[in-house]
Amino acid sequence: MKITLLTLGTRGDVQPFVALAQELQDFFSQPELRKTGCMNK
Repeated sequence: MKITLLTLGTRGDVQPFVALAQELQDFFSQPELRKTGCMNK
């Protein structure tokens, strides 16, 4: 089974999703993380 995580923002916003994707590898064969470029304030 595949799962895709989508996130938007800077490294601080994306980093928790990276950790989540690493943990999901135990349950899903191919977790995928997709992000956009950094948001300007």
